[in-house]
Amino acid sequence: MGGIKGQLWPGQGTDSIILKKEEIESTLDRLFQKEHAIISIKHDAVISENDDFCLFFYPFLRMLERRELSNMQHQVIRYRCSLKNRSNNNEVNSSEKLEQLIAMLIFTFPDHIDEEDCYKEMVETHFKKFVEGSIDDYIDLYSPKEAAFPKFIQQKSMLALMRTGGMALYSEMFKSMYKITQQDYKDYKFYRGLGENTGINQLSPIEKAQGELAILHKELCKEKTISKDNEKLKDYEKRLGFVNKYSGLRRKITFDSLYELHLIHVDILGRLASFATDWERDMHFLMLGLYNLGKQCGRTILTLNEKNIEDIYDHKIKGTMTQKFSAAVAGDADRKMLAQLCWPNDAIMLSSKTLNELIRPRNSLAHLNHMTQLKQASFYQKSIISLLTVVSKLLNYDLKRKNSVTRVLKELLKKYHINLSLYQKSDYEYELYTIENCICQHKRPSIESENIVHLKNVKILGNKKRITIPARDEFFVKCIEKLLNFSYNEIKAKKSAK
Repeated sequence: MGGIKGQLWPGQGTDSIILKKEEIESTLDRLFQKEHAIISIKHDAVISENDDFCLFFYPFLRMLERRELSNMQHQVIRYRCSLKNRSNNNEVNSSEKLEQLIAMLIFTFPDHIDEEDCYKEMVETHFKKFVEGSIDDYIDLYSPKEAAFPKFIQQKSMLALMRTGGMALYSEMFKSMYKITQQDYKDYKFYRGLGENTGINQLSPIEKAQGELAILHKELCKEKTISKDNEKLKDYEKRLGFVNKYSGLRRKITFDSLYELHLIHVDILGRLASFATDWERDMHFLMLGLYNLGKQCGRTILTLNEKNIEDIYDHKIKGTMTQKFSAAVAGDADRKMLAQLCWPNDAIMLSSKTLNELIRPRNSLAHLNHMTQLKQASFYQKSIISLLTVVSKLLNYDLKRKNSVTRVLKELLKKYHINLSLYQKSDYEYELYTIENCICQHKRPSIESENIVHLKNVKILGNKKRITIPARDEFFVKCIEKLLNFSYNEIKAKKSAK
């Protein structure tokens, strides 16, 4: 990719590309012109009863990143393949149409946005909080002088973060720990060989170390057993540490780490939202079941009828879902029966206020309010660790699903090479031990990086452990801790204490 883009724009030696407005319009015309189009989407197939089928999906899909678009495309393809033995051609056609739309969006995914308009708002307002001093001191890293636009965003992760809408939150969340210093900048330029005395054809220190590491790895893998005092083994470990340190620094200084933190954040909130959806579904069928049981017995249970049950889930009816749910079980007897079924430990004390406190967080979970940090009932959003408690209480009626809340979070972080171990304070509450406070509690940190093992098939004599490096550096682990523990309530409390 870098070579092609370098040919398109020789003046820029990075993986960045800027197209003028006229070039973009010309490219789009070639993509979708009626005759000999590069991308052709057939319109003659019957997709559904509504001819505007794809128009409903387009705004949503346009907001997704390439990774999510690819995942969704894969799921749609799997669904279409499962329809091969069925006779519903409309569903097959719908899936094919959606596949083509996703493919088009992936192919036309923007490499840049209108930086001139957003530079001041995004870079000079949010990104500058992550760097030491003025962001102009890092001009050749974030906005090179020879760029086509005076304010050109060079790093792709910065562009991706601009699309997320989460920079206002992240600049507050990580401002005390995600700080790119002048020393980081100097180290990065040293690794990349960007100094004034570096020759044009001279290998940079990191290129040299990577090359030597590859050669040493190949030579050591030929050996069955190696002494721990082997000089090549010592050189291998030294260069491995050098390369690993550069990798962490590069991800930090190019904002790749911050963008990955955003992906983890979204994944967690998405899973929590799915638990809220599970609760809605279960309550729907519970109330329908109680209503039908009452009909068979000739009595009314929970003062329910078909209309007020359906009204709870009808978005056209004024009020939030939780407000309408509370109204449907407004009587003391109704709440007592509901408590006996769902929250038996709280059956005696389940007042109207208690019920609202139990189910109100559903709105925060379903609407991803932790991302926007919108206040709810004059309170700031809870931390993600506190949300685990909320979800556990909400799903108290289903022990298996309740216990899966923490398991799902652990499995999710495992995908990002992070090990999570939570300490349970009570039946619902969980505690996170950070690197700082775990020593006094005689616990190990709740969040640790997985280790990557090198030279797996080589036996090292002398009782030496395997050669391992952490998949995530300490900086990234601390950022994960902050992501899980962050709450504006804590910031407000600290300001009040001062």
